[in-house]
Amino acid sequence: ALSQKVVEIFTDGHSVEDYNRLALWRHSIGVALIARSIFRRELGLRGENIYAAALMHDIGLIAEEQFMTREFKEAIKHSNENKTPLDVAENKIIGFDHADIGKAICESWVFPEEFTAAIGRHHDPLTIEDENIRYASTIYIADFLAAENDIGFCDMKNGNERIFMRCLRKLDISSASLNSIVKEALEELQQMEDKGLI
Repeated sequence: ALSQKVVEIFTDGHSVEDYNRLALWRHSIGVALIARSIFRRELGLRGENIYAAALMHDIGLIAEEQFMTREFKEAIKHSNENKTPLDVAENKIIGFDHADIGKAICESWVFPEEFTAAIGRHHDPLTIEDENIRYASTIYIADFLAAENDIGFCDMKNGNERIFMRCLRKLDISSASLNSIVKEALEELQQMEDKGLI
């Protein structure tokens, strides 16, 4: 149900270099599929909230694109030209990033705390000191893997492998165990595309 509602937000909008909302939607679904599998297989948890949080982890990008179009375009251009993560470019140009906006949106929509923390800290998950680090670290791992596998528009295409490895250690996950998770996510994405869902 959430996927059906959220997809309405991820249509239309501007195209900026390699960014457009449909590419972001594909990326968001990919991250959600990977994150849910990590929760279920590696952490032994059900993962309903992690799927929803991962699906919406980049919601702040849409707010930037819609309400700060010029600055958003500058940030994407700066990120691509300087091979820096998009959140670094956003902070330099705008003074905050899409994770900050996403957190504010979650707070205004009164989402669960772990959901809000995960979206607000999905680029710096290790700064969280409570149990919410599990959500944010899982999204970081899934986001990193989606970028490595070119799943849609990836704001982490210049991601930090050191943070990725630290998140794996924090959750006690072997990087080798993620190969089958990514493979299955790619297959599921293909099936969704074949059915015209993305």
